[in-house]
Amino acid sequence: MKKFVVIISALFSLNVYAANPWNCVNALGVSDSNNPNTAGCENSSSDTSVPKPVVTPNPKDDSSEKVTATNSLAMMYISNRNSIAQCKLNANGVNLFTCSNLTPSKTTAADYHDAKGMISANNMLYVTNSWNYITMCKVNQNGVDVNTCNKVKVEGDDIDHPVIINNDLLYTSRSKIYRCAIASNGLVDNSKCTGFTMGDDKRILGLTIANNMVYLIQDGGGYQKPSSLVQCKLSDSGIDTSSCTTSTPSGVGELVDTQNIYVNNSNAFITNNKNITQCSVKNGSISVDSCQNYSINDEDRLSATYVYNNKLYAVNDDYSPGKLFQCNLRGNALDASSCKTLSPGGDNQLLYTHSLIIQ
Repeated sequence: MKKFVVIISALFSLNVYAANPWNCVNALGVSDSNNPNTAGCENSSSDTSVPKPVVTPNPKDDSSEKVTATNSLAMMYISNRNSIAQCKLNANGVNLFTCSNLTPSKTTAADYHDAKGMISANNMLYVTNSWNYITMCKVNQNGVDVNTCNKVKVEGDDIDHPVIINNDLLYTSRSKIYRCAIASNGLVDNSKCTGFTMGDDKRILGLTIANNMVYLIQDGGGYQKPSSLVQCKLSDSGIDTSSCTTSTPSGVGELVDTQNIYVNNSNAFITNNKNITQCSVKNGSISVDSCQNYSINDEDRLSATYVYNNKLYAVNDDYSPGKLFQCNLRGNALDASSCKTLSPGGDNQLLYTHSLIIQ
């Protein structure tokens, strides 16, 4: 009888862990927990021999912005080469056992081939790809409805970083920005698109909107040359290019090999090679003198970041496989020593991830 109980217990344990397509490790690759009741692997490893990630001094942040933890679920979307990874979140972070990779139904003509940037609005998820298509799928409380997807080809090259302004969709195309009208059904109207430049031919590496401002990261114009931060006011017609200012963080906040930017009321977070660069935001303006680099990843460059519920999430663009990082914010400053690495496997692994949003 005892042998029977032992066998049944072992099989049950095996099935529980086999069902988990994610392995949870800390920021240096050491296993933390596979407890299915622990969202986001909150029970970290007790191995004190593992060195802590390198942390630079926290930038000063006078903002008192706080996000109240709730039991309601949000949804995380990660562009994942030819699919979208979808995971539910709760107050503890990512619920690993809800993650799945989605592709549009074969009954639609749409796909997520080489997915890049994403934005969610109008109960739709808009996804750009490097083949100059925008794929649009309806979303509901359960996430993406893969049976409702459409795609449309638009102008440009290697389109990325979509944002919504006044019910128009903007996206980047190397050094240009295009603006397309969104129809009443939520679909992008590719017959109503116009393009413009920011005054030079430098490639746009990141674009986001917050605080009634547009924030861009521009390439430095050569190998290992620091990237620049461009800040512009929003107008009724879109970006007020006459208001734009350009600055280049230096020293401990220098931007090299940047790919994305996220901004809220009090901070900007920029993927900066293997680091996250955090800068304070005051009255809508990013203070470049406040920028500091935080090392959360020793292996691969980071491709996107997002902040939700006092946690920062980031992904890298590695192929074998990609990783999702989850870090705590303490007093609105990034606590790099708290970062955990969620390493997916099986059918739900991440490959060439490029963008990350939470809705």
